[in-house]
Parts: sequence; structure tokens; C-alpha cells
Amino acid sequence: MITLILLLNSCKPSTAIPSPTIALKPSLELPIKTTAPTKESTIPPSSTVTQTSSPQPKTTQAPIATIPSGPDVDIFYLSDGVVNRFNIRAWSSEKLELSDSEILEATTSPGQQFIAFTDINGLHLSKSPFTEPASVIPTVGDAGALLISNDNHLAYSDQEGLKIYAIQSGAITLLKSHFRQPFDIVRISFYIPSKWSPDSKWLWIKIQHYESAPHLLFNITTGIEYDFSTCTSGIDWSPDSRTFVSTVFYSGYYGCGADNGVFVANIKGKKLVEEKVYSEGADVGVSSDASWDPIGNRIVFVQKTYHNYSSLYRLFLWDYGAKQIKELDSGSNEITTPKWSEDGDTLYYVVHTAEDSRIIRLDLKTYDKYITPNFPKYAEIITVISDHDWLLLRIRNNFPKFDDLLLINGSDGRKIDLSNIIEHEWIDWKWVINWH
Repeated sequence: MITLILLLNSCKPSTAIPSPTIALKPSLELPIKTTAPTKESTIPPSSTVTQTSSPQPKTTQAPIATIPSGPDVDIFYLSDGVVNRFNIRAWSSEKLELSDSEILEATTSPGQQFIAFTDINGLHLSKSPFTEPASVIPTVGDAGALLISNDNHLAYSDQEGLKIYAIQSGAITLLKSHFRQPFDIVRISFYIPSKWSPDSKWLWIKIQHYESAPHLLFNITTGIEYDFSTCTSGIDWSPDSRTFVSTVFYSGYYGCGADNGVFVANIKGKKLVEEKVYSEGADVGVSSDASWDPIGNRIVFVQKTYHNYSSLYRLFLWDYGAKQIKELDSGSNEITTPKWSEDGDTLYYVVHTAEDSRIIRLDLKTYDKYITPNFPKYAEIITVISDHDWLLLRIRNNFPKFDDLLLINGSDGRKIDLSNIIEHEWIDWKWVINWH
């Protein structure tokens, strides 16, 4: 069973989940398969980039498997200060009695064994099956930015600094102290945990300044740390935790220089060696959405370029070992949120037109493309649910920070609108902490 955690801000009281007589509204349209081959990259060859040709797609239609009404997945979400657990397959929900007061923030461990949460009384930890009273974790003032590693270390920030709580031993380590200068807000720095490496040794930390947000990579075992400029985006780790990919964007305001693009950082002992994957120059290209495949051999990313006052979006696949790059898709319509299937054989992404959003399923073996029924609003893929062909989407409404929640089947296009099932009036995605 896979568990996702959503922290949803609700404006109306939570009510009981409707009975199983709720009618799902699957799409009656089947995905459209395109036969146009992926384009060869037009990137000039260099020492690290080579061109490859794309195989021609097959013309046979893949069979659509019979899939149940929903995957056997639990969603933990926060509504009106209470953590709820909703199972999609059973179509049932339960409130977890974790606290007598309003819960402000919560997150689960990757193994779903623990829930860390804050309320007006401080920071707490509850252990599955979440029926016993939660333990109290000492803090200095309020705590937040909760993040649990694969080996059950809880990273959080309180008023003193960024700390690590070892769940098994109960030991607390002050990793970085916040810096405060009285009456000088420009010199204030706060350390916020952002992402653990898969082996739980490295922590990606955001340093919150008055006007900028550089990053720090810290090894909690050796104390080794590396500084990154404010122009470096969030990172995605390879499965073996030896390398990570990030994007750097040009900013004259922050003094980041002109060396923007996609970078792979390779950790070799006490050294960190960065390799530039691809860039089209500071004045024409902005890269985003870079991520490793589940095996750690390939990287996908999106690049936005400018030509004759028009935008061009290009989806690239880079082979890390062969140092070859391939263009998978391109066009004037925005391309966002590429996500890998668990086996790395399929890539999902969204193409936004002026009228709608289209979910694309790309077979990376045959390069066949399947287009799901269109969405009338701006859609983004949050995650691909492992062992299932389901995508979890957020749909933006007229108000930028409020969204709907949607499940869509990547094979036959069926949709399940969770917004009407998980009781809420508004969903505020600033409360989303992490996904499993």
C-alpha cells in the first residue's frame, strides 16, 4: 500500500465521506495515440552532447487493460486542524485522533510508520496505528518545515535553528543556528530543511534571507557542506545518492552570471564535481523540471527558449552514461511537470494550450504518444502512483493558490474528482509537505 500525504486547508467543517453510492465520472473518451515520431535534437554537438535519431513509432494500438475503479492508496490530509486518512479503493475516510487541539502542520515518514505534527502545544510524533498518545519533541519556540528521512530522522526548524531528531534514540542535534541581527532584517538568515537524499546522509537546506534564498547541501554524518547560489533550483537525487541534478537560471539581479542550464553534481569523497548537461545561453533559455529516472541513467528536463519574441518549449532526455541528448517534444505551448513511471519506460507530462491542458503519455521504448482527454483548466501532475497507471493532478482554479484534486488513469483516461470526496471548500497547496 502506498501512502500520500496532502495538507489541505479547509474553510468549512469536515463532514462524513459519502456512501459508496457516489458515482464516479470516468471519461468516455479514450486516449488518442499519435504517430508522429519524436524529433531529433537540433543542439549543436559538443564534448558532452551528441545527437541521436528517434525511432519511428509503431502504428498498432496498445490494448487497454481492465483497471479497477481506483488504486488501493491511502491519502493523509489535513482538514480543519484534523489529520484524516482516505482510502481510494475502499472509498472510506477516518479521522485520526492525534491531538486535542488544532493541528497546524503534519508529515508522514516514507514508510508511513510515523506522523510528525505541530499544534499549539508544540511538536509531536505519533506511531502507527496512530491510536496511542503522541510523544512530545522538545523545541525552542514554534517549529515547522517537518521532513522525515528514509531512516527515520526528523528534520525541522524551530526558533533556535535547524535540528535533527533521531526517532529511534530520541537524540536531538542542532545542525545550523539561525542568524539574527537586531534591527537589521537584511542580515537575518533562517535555515529550512527541503529534501533528504535517498540514503538519508545528505540534507538540502534552503537559507532564507531578506531578498534571496540560496541553498546549502549538508552531510549529517561527516559535517561536510557545500554552498549553492540563490539561482540554483531544487534538486533531484539519483537512486544511489551519489549524484543529483539541478537547474540554474541567469539573474543579473542576484549576480548569478551567465552560466545557466542543467547541472549534475557528482559527490566523490569530500569533493563535489559539477557537470553541465545542456544550455542554450543566458539570454535565450530557462531550464526547469529536471529529474532522474528510477534507475539513475537518464535525466528529463524542460527548456523554454525565446526566438523572434516567441516562446519555444522543448522536452529533453539526457543519457548520463552515453552523454547523449534527445528532444522528445517541442512547440509554442507550455510543457510542464514531466514524471517517470516506476519502471522508467513511460514518461507523463502536460502540454498547455490557450484553451486547455493535455496529459501526454510517452512510451520511451517505441516513442508512441497517447493524449488523454483534455482538461478545461490548468493541470499539473503531482505524482505517478507506483504499481498503478494513475496520476494525481492538481487543477488550478481562478484563484492562483486554490486548487482541485484529481486522479486520472493514464491508460484509459478515466477521472476521479477527489475534490468532491475529500470535504473542503478551498485547497491551499502551500500546505502540501511531501508525497509518498
